[in-house]
Amino acid sequence: PEGIEKITAYAFANLTALEEIVLPSTLESIEYGAFVGCSSLEKITFSGEDNLKIISQHAFEGCALKGSLDFKSICVISNYAFAGCDQLESITMADTLLSIGEYAFAGCKKLGAVTVNAAKVKYGPYAFTNCEALKEFTVNAAVLPEGMFYECENLTRVIIGSDVNMIGEFAFRDTAVES
Repeated sequence: PEGIEKITAYAFANLTALEEIVLPSTLESIEYGAFVGCSSLEKITFSGEDNLKIISQHAFEGCALKGSLDFKSICVISNYAFAGCDQLESITMADTLLSIGEYAFAGCKKLGAVTVNAAKVKYGPYAFTNCEALKEFTVNAAVLPEGMFYECENLTRVIIGSDVNMIGEFAFRDTAVES
């Protein structure tokens, strides 16, 4: 309901019959593992304006999210937040985004479109590992971390911004990037 600012740790964890959630416009934070293991959860919508700023570790790990997600106020997407959401196809993140944690989108096999509107984002290791449908990505961060695109076998093009000064080990291992 409206007025809720935080969904606490494991609040809805492992509710396998949960198919859809409508988040209130007052929500600012989804805590650790709040929806982890909700294996039937396919859809997230907002009841009004999106004010969500923090998605904590493992928040939606292993959910059946489908289609697109568009976060208009997001600042932090933590480690493993969407790991294993293998039906998720696209995600758009606002210019307020500061960081994407390690393995945040690992194993999102159908994730083919990622739009990051922020000028500079801190990425964690293996953030997009095994995103098989990902074909193109634009990155402008000081560090392109270890294994960022590891096993993104259809990734053919990465546009690297002028602020990148380090590329970590295995960043492009098992991708189709040629130059």
